[in-house]
Amino acid sequence: MHNAYIVINKGKTLIPVGPGKDAVGALDRVVANSIIPPACLKEAFVACWKDSSLLSCDIAEAIVSTIRFAYNS
Repeated sequence: MHNAYIVINKGKTLIPVGPGKDAVGALDRVVANSIIPPACLKEAFVACWKDSSLLSCDIAEAIVSTIRFAYNS
């Protein structure tokens, strides 16, 4: 099984979501280290493939939905 990915910064940054991956921590490091501006997160989307874990895809969707909710509030 492959990971799902959170894609940000117009496809320039991929955050893997899957077993043994800390996607939330990775997103935090990306923003905290000024790798991308936080405003780029509102354009995040999820990339899943046929062999991606369904759970990984669901977790990635939940993270992206939470980010979008935070920016729309």
